[in-house]
Amino acid sequence: MQDYAKPGRNKDEWNGSTRFVLHNDTSSSGQGAYDRGSIRMFEERMDAEQNGDWLSGSRDSQEAFSQFVITIAKEKQFFIPEEKLHLLGEKKNLPSGESVIYENATQGVIYKVRNPFAKLHLKSGRAVDVLYDHVIHNLLFPEASYRLIGISSYLGEVRFVLSQEFFYTQSIPSQKQIDSYLQSMGLYPENSYYFGNEYVAITDVSANSDNVLFDSNGKLLFIDPIIKIKQTADAIIQAYPFSKPAERKELTLWSRICSLFRLKS
Repeated sequence: MQDYAKPGRNKDEWNGSTRFVLHNDTSSSGQGAYDRGSIRMFEERMDAEQNGDWLSGSRDSQEAFSQFVITIAKEKQFFIPEEKLHLLGEKKNLPSGESVIYENATQGVIYKVRNPFAKLHLKSGRAVDVLYDHVIHNLLFPEASYRLIGISSYLGEVRFVLSQEFFYTQSIPSQKQIDSYLQSMGLYPENSYYFGNEYVAITDVSANSDNVLFDSNGKLLFIDPIIKIKQTADAIIQAYPFSKPAERKELTLWSRICSLFRLKS
């Protein structure tokens, strides 16, 4: 018997508990899905410290940018040590080329500890742009938005700790429905793999993947597509409308963990 539902599966398809279904509908969460505020601490230092190597995708560039992000995260108490990641929830053995996944059924949240460089060659190819992956995803696909809750590391390389709410999968759209939806967003076929415009291109959105689903209201949800950045992040952010998230108090790492797990700080 399957003890968890794979992403992209209907909640009634498995005999196991529905608490193991991967996501939940975020359309009414009010998260609004921009979340640029979580990276302000890095942006404020980038102009002063930016290294030209960050504009390449070389190994040296990745290492330099990793250290930049990790250092600031530690200074700002936004860093989650690797040995604390188990507090996020139950670690899942799900296939992913980018992320280690933790499920927290009590919170109704999935946490993804993401290697931002895993598919860099399919994105912009620039180390610095990984800072904006989740921001641009949220601008394009707010119904399945991410929130950056912290920075971690693995063998000295940066990891982005992202949360995404649960939603129950109702059905999987056809390729024609996916194509039509993307074109309604102004994204048109560029080749056999990408839909794009002058700002971005989207791939890994096949009907055979688990990245595009229908929610309970019949709206398409794009969970984790690969987004290629064609211009600077600022140019893309200016081009796309977004909902400004409600102001929220920034907490220290330990306060965040205490809040999540109702511990006494």
